[in-house]
Amino acid sequence: RPGRFRGIQTMKRGESQNVPPVLRCLFEEHRHLAALIQLLIEKVSRPGKLGRGDLYLLRDVVGYLHDYPDEVHHPTENLLFERVVRRNPDMEGAAARLREDHAAISAETGRISFYGYRLYGVSGLHRICWDSNYN
Repeated sequence: RPGRFRGIQTMKRGESQNVPPVLRCLFEEHRHLAALIQLLIEKVSRPGKLGRGDLYLLRDVVGYLHDYPDEVHHPTENLLFERVVRRNPDMEGAAARLREDHAAISAETGRISFYGYRLYGVSGLHRICWDSNYN
């Protein structure tokens, strides 16, 4: 459901003057995540059967969209939210909503991975994609 990701904020080139490096990095990551989400949408919306290479690509993109934000991007944003709220307690509601969004995104990308496994089972996508890293 692509509408769930519509809140990703990006910066246009040239807008990064006077922006702290951590924010520039986060905005750049938003751009990259948005591009990967768009790639997923295009791949699964295209008519016809997905090839083996498409399955590898989808596996890697979904894995990245789940793991990188959970392990790196969202914890960085959450630290920034804490600093913002300490300086301006009125922002707690907005920070809480963003943390909820992070949890929802994590759950959704985790569900996509899980259902990909369930849909194709051990003899399908699981064998082709997930186990290929260990053979």
